[in-house]
Amino acid sequence: MAAQPAEEPVGAGELGRYVAERLHLDEPVYQQYGRFLKQLVWEQSLGQSFANRQDVNDIVKTHFPTSVELGLYAVARIYWTSFAEVFAPHEDALRTILLAAGICTGLVGALMALRQTNVKRLLAFATIAHIGLFLMGIALLSPDALGGVGIWLLADGLARGALFMVVGILAHEGGSVDDDDLRGRGRKLPVAGLIFGVAALALATLPPFGTFLGKALVEEAAVKAGHGWVPAVFLVVSGLAAGAILKSAAVIFLGWGPAREAEGREDGEEEEPEAGEEGGE
Repeated sequence: MAAQPAEEPVGAGELGRYVAERLHLDEPVYQQYGRFLKQLVWEQSLGQSFANRQDVNDIVKTHFPTSVELGLYAVARIYWTSFAEVFAPHEDALRTILLAAGICTGLVGALMALRQTNVKRLLAFATIAHIGLFLMGIALLSPDALGGVGIWLLADGLARGALFMVVGILAHEGGSVDDDDLRGRGRKLPVAGLIFGVAALALATLPPFGTFLGKALVEEAAVKAGHGWVPAVFLVVSGLAAGAILKSAAVIFLGWGPAREAEGREDGEEEEPEAGEEGGE
């Protein structure tokens, strides 16, 4: 077989031309940019990722909540040096607004997590639920509460990192991140199942995890500030979010629960035998 001429650019073969045509790499740069803008504005799509072959929108949705957590904490860290004097006359109103936003965010995120079958989206909504809890801690505008949020945020991030690691293993081994597609297939991965379950318990803010310590510090600051109802909200939101994760773990690693009906068949509907199939010939 003759060698490829040295002057022929790499990838200029049939496969290279196919990839260039499929990805529009053979078009001028301004046309490529215009195509990207059209896709972004009219289709609200960022395309596919080359690294993991997933929709970029889904990747952004998955990791965006974590960026919000870090952003909230960063702003809270500079509150007393940059904003305390400005907001001092309106501190009570600011606290009320942030507490209300935190409650709504936490409850909506937890309830949406319960409805998910895609494990990545489930973890994303669980993260949103915890953002609401962190926002409530920041809303107390107390150094003690902020210290508790910092500990809670660090421990929460470690636990969630373990969960996403296991999801990556499941996607590699099972080819899906839907708990119904993975039903019972996690039995072959006992260590991954153990890590998933322990990380879910950590997100439930149970002792002896760091999430429990951080939440306890925030709750103590809330009670001192006269907001004794805050621990109840923490219990409900963290319990719902962790329950959604544990439910998914039970389906994947233990095979619990009934499988969803096949698409196109209504509940309780069975195929009717055709005439002439009943009885003998």
